[in-house]
Amino acid sequence: MGADEIMGRPKANPPLCHPDRPHMAHGLCNYCYHQKYRAERRSRDPEFEKYMGWEKHLKKKYNLTLDQFWSMLEAQGGHCKLCGMKPDDMYKKFCVDHDHKTGRIRGILCKFCNSKLGWFENRREGIEEYLK
Repeated sequence: MGADEIMGRPKANPPLCHPDRPHMAHGLCNYCYHQKYRAERRSRDPEFEKYMGWEKHLKKKYNLTLDQFWSMLEAQGGHCKLCGMKPDDMYKKFCVDHDHKTGRIRGILCKFCNSKLGWFENRREGIEEYLK
């Protein structure tokens, strides 16, 4: 609920896409505006999503450069460190695996292994007890 609704005023310029959401710009809500922006950027520059977004993500979250990411992957044979899957579209299918407690980077995993490893880590005691 926004300030206008609390004060009993009608919403100013509700978005055309989702009238129940706050207006962002160009008649769109925040989500639709950013979807449209990214689609337009991808159509103008196919490398936008692949490298610019991924490179910023690596730097911000893991303090890694794109070159360091490639070097890590190359050092582990160019495939997922756990299952050995080789990438066909690396930036979408591979993740930087890290310890959530220490932040230490362990390697590069495919999305499947990374999500399953996280699932296992969160349920380790129960799984080990079950396997006994």
